[in-house]
Amino acid sequence: MKRSIVCLILSLLLVFTAMPMTVGAAETDTAATGDLSIDFVYYPDKNFAVAYWEPVYNAVRYDIWFENSKPGTDHFAQVGSVLSQSADKGCTMTFDSSFFLDAGEGGSDYLVKIEAIDQYGQMIANGQSNTITTNIEILKTPKATFGTNGIISWNPVPNAKSYQVTIYRDSIQYHCAVITAQTSVNVSNHLTLGNRYFAFVVAVNGEDFRNSLRCQTDVVTYQGTTVVSNFVISGITEPVAGQAPDGECLIPANCGYRPTIPNYGYISWYDDDGNLLNPDTDRFKAGEKYSAQVTLIPNEGYEFAESGLTGTMNGKDTTKSIFIATAKKKIYMSRWFTCAASDDVLSGTVTSFLNSTDETTITFRNLTTNATGIIRVKGNSATYSIPKMPAGQYMIYVTKPNHATRTYHIIVNAAAQTLNLKIHPLGDINGDGKITTVDYGKANSHARGKSTLSGYEFSCADVNADSKVSTADAGRINAHAKGRSKLW
Repeated sequence: MKRSIVCLILSLLLVFTAMPMTVGAAETDTAATGDLSIDFVYYPDKNFAVAYWEPVYNAVRYDIWFENSKPGTDHFAQVGSVLSQSADKGCTMTFDSSFFLDAGEGGSDYLVKIEAIDQYGQMIANGQSNTITTNIEILKTPKATFGTNGIISWNPVPNAKSYQVTIYRDSIQYHCAVITAQTSVNVSNHLTLGNRYFAFVVAVNGEDFRNSLRCQTDVVTYQGTTVVSNFVISGITEPVAGQAPDGECLIPANCGYRPTIPNYGYISWYDDDGNLLNPDTDRFKAGEKYSAQVTLIPNEGYEFAESGLTGTMNGKDTTKSIFIATAKKKIYMSRWFTCAASDDVLSGTVTSFLNSTDETTITFRNLTTNATGIIRVKGNSATYSIPKMPAGQYMIYVTKPNHATRTYHIIVNAAAQTLNLKIHPLGDINGDGKITTVDYGKANSHARGKSTLSGYEFSCADVNADSKVSTADAGRINAHAKGRSKLW
């Protein structure tokens, strides 16, 4: 009797030990198949799954297939390689998030197939688990190309944190790398000249383990680095008197090289004496010669020829100007331009004071049509030009921070005209750029009726902007001049 009870207890313990734990797991609907009982459980809060199966007598190992479905179908395909586990390691296997970042068909439904193998390599039992459904959202599939120079590139995929790139040679996996936050990779150091390759690119979100369907590139024959020996630069704005140097230029698409921005733009402008022009302060002068220089570097997968280089800039041959700065990696190319006379109707200088980096704004209004325009310059002595102004009467308003606004009236005709402009800081009545007791004396004399300020002098003295020049204005000017308090 005691022996029977002990046997019963041992049998029950064996049964309970073999049962899988399913606490907190997602429910599944699809039943397992085969003579090997397998339970596959997904834990969505941890984003991993566990396969449990019953031990098989005389099994020395278990071969395990992890499969997922093709989206929209019930077709399952193997993900990765066959897994093999020794029987003495138990009858469970965990599939973490890395298995869901697969190179398979990209579905969200998964199952496990297992074969029990004996010491002679024979299968003695097999089975298929139930199907689980993960909460993994599929990203959009990238569109990738494989260049003959070894560069694989693709479009960015929204929400992707990295891209898994797998290279195949003669349909056999050859190299795999994960490229973070890039949309291209140069794999030329993994390739051999003359061999044929293609690649799979998968977009991956490393936070919640979403992935895309894999994109296969065309098969290409690796030809090595592309050598560039001819350069074409166009779209340079040629110098015109009174205009600032422009740093923009154009190059052909997919040409294998690009301009750098060494100074103020793609183009560096130099005068006839070799001085670099600053577009913030310098202007072209009629009849002067200027050199436009562009620095070119190769794109990834390209290099420059060491000799025989040719080029054009704005359609003119500049081959003789090419200078190799760094062999295969950088060149300089330049061209001389003669500055044309300006067709501007109104131009001149504008003088101001205080901070030279503050902008001076010149607003002009046609009194007949009320049409207006605005230009802005920097510098306390800057040149300006207003192009193609129709003939007529104009009001010109000049403003700058902490300066008194000044108004000019001018009649514009068909001939080019010069109008030099000047504005003073508030309180600077005599226009020397400083606020002194001399300015105080002028304001105080007006306030007491001993003399009269008019026009722009009145505007400079009216520091509190109440359209009067009173002892209050004079007092503030005096306090500024003596350093007791500032006007601005």
